[in-house]
Amino acid sequence: MLHDHGTFVNILLKDSVWTSRSPLAHCAYSTPFNVILQAVLDPIENQPVQIPDVQEPHTSTHQAKKKDTLGKWSELRPLVVDGYIESRGNSDRAVCVKCHYMFDDETLERKRRCKCCECFQYDICSECVINAHKDMPFHNIEVWTDVEHRFEPLQYDRIIKNTTREECSKRGGELVQEIEVITDSGKIYTCQFEVTFCSCHSVARQLAEINLWPATPASPKMAFTFGFMKLLNYLMLEGHLSLQAACHTFMWTNGWTPKKCTAIYKKLTNECFEEFRHFLFITNNIIKDTSDCPACLKNGRVFYSLDGNFGLVRKKNSGSSTDPPKHGTKLFLDDMQVCEFVEKYHSNKTRTAHNECSTFQAGDNIRAKNKAKGLDQTGVFGCVCRHGVPKLFLNMKYGERFSYPVYLLQELMHRTPDTATPVIIYDIACKLKSHLENSKDDEVKALLERIDLAVPCWHAYGHGSHCQMRNSTHWKEDCGLTDGEEMERLWAYLREFAYISKEMTPSHRIDLITDGLLHYTNRKLVDIASSLVHRAAKAKEVENLTRKQLDQLIVENNTDDGQKLAYKINKQLMKCAKALRTLVKRYNDAAFHSGRLPSSVVYDEVANPKATIYQSLEDDGSGYFVVPGDVRRQALQLLNKEKRAVEEQALVRLEMGSYIAHLEGEKLAIAQQLANLDASTTHGSGMRAILFDEDGVLFNKILDARTLFQMYGETGQVPNEPPMYNSDSDSDSDSES
Repeated sequence: MLHDHGTFVNILLKDSVWTSRSPLAHCAYSTPFNVILQAVLDPIENQPVQIPDVQEPHTSTHQAKKKDTLGKWSELRPLVVDGYIESRGNSDRAVCVKCHYMFDDETLERKRRCKCCECFQYDICSECVINAHKDMPFHNIEVWTDVEHRFEPLQYDRIIKNTTREECSKRGGELVQEIEVITDSGKIYTCQFEVTFCSCHSVARQLAEINLWPATPASPKMAFTFGFMKLLNYLMLEGHLSLQAACHTFMWTNGWTPKKCTAIYKKLTNECFEEFRHFLFITNNIIKDTSDCPACLKNGRVFYSLDGNFGLVRKKNSGSSTDPPKHGTKLFLDDMQVCEFVEKYHSNKTRTAHNECSTFQAGDNIRAKNKAKGLDQTGVFGCVCRHGVPKLFLNMKYGERFSYPVYLLQELMHRTPDTATPVIIYDIACKLKSHLENSKDDEVKALLERIDLAVPCWHAYGHGSHCQMRNSTHWKEDCGLTDGEEMERLWAYLREFAYISKEMTPSHRIDLITDGLLHYTNRKLVDIASSLVHRAAKAKEVENLTRKQLDQLIVENNTDDGQKLAYKINKQLMKCAKALRTLVKRYNDAAFHSGRLPSSVVYDEVANPKATIYQSLEDDGSGYFVVPGDVRRQALQLLNKEKRAVEEQALVRLEMGSYIAHLEGEKLAIAQQLANLDASTTHGSGMRAILFDEDGVLFNKILDARTLFQMYGETGQVPNEPPMYNSDSDSDSDSES
């Protein structure tokens, strides 16, 4: 109403003269409508303002819990702050909690009030706390000073001793050496390391024996705990954090000075950190190679996805390497051999026409990306298996030429069992197949006899319709529900290393990317049994859903409802009639002349299927429009999807059996190593401990896999009891010792 009244007033005042900007009640009008205006304005001014009730929004259970938690934190916040402030000051306790010595103004120097935040010991005298920490040199002990009126770090002799060398026959004495140790939390302690002189082991090795990693291989003055180095390693592999950023993080959390942070960073980058990462790789692969996929079939179809990535580049001005990569050619092929093959490869230097998929730059020497003036390596090309486990990779110096996948396929076939049938999934598999068929090299052309090519399901939408039907993984036989996009998932993880690896030397870059690939492998293998179960369940769900949709489609197109059927027939007839009239017009405009057909036709004659015009045609058209085209397409897609789901279930069952067989084979190999192991030496005793640990891990993996796979009928054999629980084995080992 206020809006309506205001509009009415504006209309009345259109020709009025305002003498001021005062309220309406104090305005003077020159129009004869003063009485009318006053009658309109009085109810408005005297009407009370009504404020509508605002309802509280509905609060969900989650929001209520969140609000309750926030309220409790708000109440706790000032209490926590007060507690922290009080902990920084002197305590009210008068005696030591250990020896009950009285703290007073005349406290002895060796009996000052101390605290250890690592083991939560407070109000303890300095003598007691030092005695309690003789074997714990890496605890942060603080002492109260009456002069400064605050706690300061307690200076005492932190002694590190390696007792494993005390019985060495070549021992030649001991020397106390001062060494800085960076602990797991990043705190720095100056310790006294009692070095045992013997011709057997160096100082660096003696540090490694007590889980301290030396900063330098000879005469180390600084060492890092294994926990600190592992934390740096996984911050890089899992969080993609550079070594410099990690050092800055510890600087802020532990109060390092910028100068000290730079010194530690230089120590780590002087091959110290790279060597520790390789040390972890060696120790994790003492018994077996952890980079193989246990689920891939050795006798059957095995799927490999290929792709290139142009984000993992390396700058030309990033230095050179003096030594080859520490990982060698475990995952990355030798750069010199790759470059030699690419330069000598007799590929077509001009762009070749392609009927359906000729717009792709990949595989074209002329149109492939060659903007690499400031780059030494333009990217990485590689492949993974169907389960996401990396297989082989190589560095690219040009665009995505066909020479790279050809060379990688040749090396991959050498590492694939002859009993396996590889299915190569590549974004431009159609062009690669044509390239291999037209190759003049018999060895290259022979690849087609060994492999089957396919296009990833999502990349297939960029290809022509006929190419999709022939090459898409969702339309090819015996491919199951394999999408072929595992390389894209790998690139999402690996691409984050680009800002680190582009500034590295060639060898360091390969080692970092290889470590990343191995870590990615561990991420895939840690729950591969659950992943197989998920694949099987998903395939069964797809099968049931497609069958339900197919049944519904059949019911909808075979209904007994006369009105609905008549409506569908009428709609189809109208559509066909319109198309037929257009066709008749085009036929008559073309002035077609033939001995079998007339030069012009009329619609009524063409619309009659019994007309003489159709007598010379092979198909009389009967039943042509019984099933609409869109219904046929839907039915075909559903039938194909159902078939792929059934194939997927059969394929996953085979992979489950392959996984259990792989674990049982590893367990049998460990048993054979234990039987042939000489445990009388220190090295043999350590190897036996490692084998026992791995045997127990395999035992649990097999049990878990059998439990998960039992509903699918792929439980494998019952694993033997691990040797660590075998009484006979224990008795034999005891007698030997």
